[in-house]
Amino acid sequence: MNYLSQWYIEYRSVSSNLNAICHKYDISLEQFLYLERLVTEGTQSPSELAMVFKISSPIVTRKLNVLQDKKMIEKLRGERQDQRLVNITITDEGRKIYKKVNHDIVAWQARRKLEETPILGNAF
Repeated sequence: MNYLSQWYIEYRSVSSNLNAICHKYDISLEQFLYLERLVTEGTQSPSELAMVFKISSPIVTRKLNVLQDKKMIEKLRGERQDQRLVNITITDEGRKIYKKVNHDIVAWQARRKLEETPILGNAF
């Protein structure tokens, strides 16, 4: 099997496992990554998130609305002068879910390192 095929198989396995962990907590891997960004970097604007994840602002807004509906983030409106400005912050519920998912991912990584030698290196 050539290297690219091995890498792709490894990638699919990693992706599948990470998604399964996230789905136990009723979030997607992508939603977890948004929460992670808010935990590590603090309050962010939707446009900052769009740049980081390389997607359009309308797509970010839709994804943030789902997290808001789940009470995991809060949208903070700008001052009186410009109500269009929005900043996103993680809620206590979002932080709680983030910690649980992160704990499970770290445990999965540890088990995985004991079981096999990863093709993708230590990135996962």
